[in-house]
Amino acid sequence: MPKVYIINKGGHSFEDAKRYGELVFCTEGTQNRFAISSMYRLFVESFKDSKPEDFILLTSLNILCTIAALVWGRMHGRAKLLLYKNGRYLSRELLIDELLPSISPFKHEYDKEESE
Repeated sequence: MPKVYIINKGGHSFEDAKRYGELVFCTEGTQNRFAISSMYRLFVESFKDSKPEDFILLTSLNILCTIAALVWGRMHGRAKLLLYKNGRYLSRELLIDELLPSISPFKHEYDKEESE
């Protein structure tokens, strides 16, 4: 059975997310929006047993969701997201590596000139 990694256990119900898998809470309550290195380490640890078929439920601070999604995408090359709409969670999937395999973060404009 897949797991649903919930970014932050807040004050609202996650009952509907149970239909996607076992709920796993990564953080709880108020978070320091400026402690991004701590967030990064926390999500690396929280996701260590995750699998590409698991889900990530984005909730709480934008920066918390951003760091979580970055770690998840780097780990799995894809992201199965649960988004809240009209009282229910909807599943959406991004295949991150599908559109980016030929793009290298180390290529620069001057590299093109040398190869021509």
